[in-house]
Amino acid sequence: MLKNTPNPTGYRKEIDGLRAIAVLSVVIFHIYHKLLPGGFLGVDVFFVISGFLITSTIYKEIDRGDFSFSNFYVRRIKRILPAFYVVCAAVIAAGYLFFIPGDLVALLESVKACFLFVANFFFASRYDYFASNINEIPLLHAWSLAVEEQFYFIWPVVLIFLSRFKIKSKASTIFLVALTLASFVFAEFCVRMEVWEKAAYYLLPTRAGELLVGALLAIYWDAILAKVDIYSEKLATLGVVALLICFAAIDESLPFPGFNALWPCLATACILIGARKPGTWVYKWLTSSPMVYVGLISYSLYLWHWPVLAVGRYLFFSEPISVLQAVSSVLLMWLLAHLSWKYIETPTRHVKWNFKKVSVLFWLAPTAVALSIWFIVSDTDGLPNRYGEHASEIEQDTTFLSPGYCHENSEGDCLIGTGDAPAKTILWGDSNAGHYMPFWDKLAEKLGLVIFAQSADLCTPVLDVYGFTPSTEKHFSPHCEDLIKDVTQTITDYQVVIMAGAWSERLKLLKPERDRFLKQFEATLKYLSGNGKKVIVMEQIPIYSHQAYYQFLRIGYDFGEASALGESFKSKLLHSKKAKLQRYNAEIEKISKKYKNVYFYRPISKSPQLSAEMPFYQGHLMYKDGTHLNEFGSEHLGEISYGSLPKEIKAFFKN
Repeated sequence: MLKNTPNPTGYRKEIDGLRAIAVLSVVIFHIYHKLLPGGFLGVDVFFVISGFLITSTIYKEIDRGDFSFSNFYVRRIKRILPAFYVVCAAVIAAGYLFFIPGDLVALLESVKACFLFVANFFFASRYDYFASNINEIPLLHAWSLAVEEQFYFIWPVVLIFLSRFKIKSKASTIFLVALTLASFVFAEFCVRMEVWEKAAYYLLPTRAGELLVGALLAIYWDAILAKVDIYSEKLATLGVVALLICFAAIDESLPFPGFNALWPCLATACILIGARKPGTWVYKWLTSSPMVYVGLISYSLYLWHWPVLAVGRYLFFSEPISVLQAVSSVLLMWLLAHLSWKYIETPTRHVKWNFKKVSVLFWLAPTAVALSIWFIVSDTDGLPNRYGEHASEIEQDTTFLSPGYCHENSEGDCLIGTGDAPAKTILWGDSNAGHYMPFWDKLAEKLGLVIFAQSADLCTPVLDVYGFTPSTEKHFSPHCEDLIKDVTQTITDYQVVIMAGAWSERLKLLKPERDRFLKQFEATLKYLSGNGKKVIVMEQIPIYSHQAYYQFLRIGYDFGEASALGESFKSKLLHSKKAKLQRYNAEIEKISKKYKNVYFYRPISKSPQLSAEMPFYQGHLMYKDGTHLNEFGSEHLGEISYGSLPKEIKAFFKN
């Protein structure tokens, strides 16, 4: 250790200041990402800090010969779990009070994953971190805690193994540097080659490099300072400037993680090295009272900020949220974070319990309770009896599709309609095709048709034709690739093809991706029309900035009472994105009109009555969420639409 050099494992106020930068960037990004496009990099800053501090402690204890796994995990449990479990309890309570049954089940599934330290795997299998459908998932941010805990299950073992050969030996150094680089290279490969692209954001192999940057800094601290000590202030300044540039320049449109994650990690390392000297401006800034305070509560603030925003968005926040909503959210998350830090974090970190007592009281017992709640909620399909006499109405209004419809599965014959003849019509696409299944089921019954119907989430209906291979592209749903391939291979068996998709999700993409989709879509229509198929392209239904049913419950209107569903409710709380959606539908319709026997069908927007009443019909909600019909709504839309079925569509089914 160099003389007069602070011990890297001792308390360093400037690191709390650096934590403040990390947590504030994340909070700003999650409130309004356009203010700080790269604010999500705050998590990467946390990873480097964690790798640095924890490795410093482990390395020091191994060097002294007194490292103990039990002591290490006692510290980790006390530091991480009590505050997090209080947040989980609050989220479960909010879910019980406000979440509809299906969403309460999903919430408890995520709680189970969090308590078993596999939250990152859980979310990686379900959600793209930058997708628009993740803003109402209260424990999504727990993925980063799972990554850290998984890392620290492995890392002490690695260091103990390397200590047999001397951790700073040439062979060990080569191994550690190679391991760090391998993580970044593997992450880059995943995001560039579209292999596990969405999962790469959440998983340890693609994130370990960030923790290892901090770990390498801790292990080679003396050697690094010997070479760069005289450049401390310049390094600190470089680190701050580089980090700010990263926050501004690295956004969700760029491949991430991978090499783009390396830059904020190196910037953080520069700050850790250079900002340790009291004379530097960076040290003075980071050790100012406000920065240190935010750093001290940073863990609790990180824990609370996302549930506050997610539950708020679930219930009533607009998107983007208003200034008043943002300010009230910040005040609430700050209050909760301060109380958590003062009355949970600080006391529990100083309890003098052994490993057995800590593990039982701070992990095993809470886990048993959480798993019991998960079992009860799952076994009862979301505790629908919470709603008393309205349970049946809630089940009706929140059912997307009954078992038997082939959405996200291919179980059974996937046939709708009536009759014994082979299906000559196919309905396929993403979840919008799914919510149109009961609609076409009703129409097919009246028309005497049999329709083969299958859909998958985020699986826009485009075929592998004319050199395009959409089946090989990245897909949210594991069923999408097979669905596109199967439809491409069997499309010749059908005379009529019905296509439905969330056109807005594709048309609002960045220009290169948008243009690629439009070319694929047009190639699909050209192929179908050229091969004598009759094609029906379904309009995307009106979408809302909030999930309509949540507003319905929150306001407390009487179920089935049309008079209670006043215009003020619809205009103030269900802000329809009508203008944009009309533009997207019009663009798809324009392409459709270019080809023979292709008809763009508007069952809702061409019905004045439905357009005026949506999202309700005769006092009943027709929506399962802000973008999808429920089964009740879809069925009734089919019944209503039969009488006004366009002559072009009737002609398709006569031949």
